[in-house]
Amino acid sequence: MDLGTVTCEVFSPHVGEPFRVTYHVNEAIAFELVSATPHDHRTNALLSRTPFSLIFRGPKSPVLPQKIYRFEHEELGVFEIFAVPVGPDQLGMQYDVQFS
Repeated sequence: MDLGTVTCEVFSPHVGEPFRVTYHVNEAIAFELVSATPHDHRTNALLSRTPFSLIFRGPKSPVLPQKIYRFEHEELGVFEIFAVPVGPDQLGMQYDVQFS
């Protein structure tokens, strides 16, 4: 997957599905894609896509620090993205991913 051109529409059908996130060399946990939200504005007229955000939910522990993680999905394959913990909800810790 080319993350430079990927759009919100690529992720939207996978809301509610599991993603495997590697956080150490051989350690991974399951995240769930909670939402895929397009943003109405473009911060840069040169952008070839509409900016969007993804919210993932992981377990309450461990809480992963903000950094680039390896994500794996059955259909989308393997890719690396920067995820930021934004706080817990009733089911686990939420992580935000922004695409501009």
